[in-house]
Amino acid sequence: VFLDWKPPARGTGGAVRSYIVQRRDQPAGGGEPGPWKQIATALESEITVVDQPRGVQMEYQIIAINTGGQSMPSNIAAVVL
Repeated sequence: VFLDWKPPARGTGGAVRSYIVQRRDQPAGGGEPGPWKQIATALESEITVVDQPRGVQMEYQIIAINTGGQSMPSNIAAVVL
């Protein structure tokens, strides 16, 4: 899965040091999604995540990290492989 995103706007909290990539699974047939799990860390605003489950709906989000702490999570991207 290739994910890319825009870094936070300048002047909104300092330079980004890294990004946390999180994923959660959506249960088949609806219901409550699983918990968010950190699956990778990125230094740039893109990443290719390999060995992801097949035939399952997954959701991904990104959190920026800097010396001030963590950003709010990004918009969610839903994927089925």
